[in-house]
Amino acid sequence: MFNTISKIILLGFYILVPAAFFIESLRTYADAMLIVMVVLFALHLLEFVLVKNKLATIPGGMAAHFMMTFLFGFTYWKPLFKSQAETIE
Repeated sequence: MFNTISKIILLGFYILVPAAFFIESLRTYADAMLIVMVVLFALHLLEFVLVKNKLATIPGGMAAHFMMTFLFGFTYWKPLFKSQAETIE
């Protein structure tokens, strides 16, 4: 449940950031929101680098794993790792 809610919030944020440059009431926050989004993307890229080898063991293409990690970070790969560990046991 947490992962789903987190993904919805992230998608909403990613939509809101560019919209903030056109919505008058949000325009004052647009630059700060853009900085947060760039930092978030950088952290997600770092996350991908750190978990890339483990993601390679999970079915699915690396391009898909990259995009999903880039957008959602640990809310994407953590459940994958957990379900993989459960199937091994």
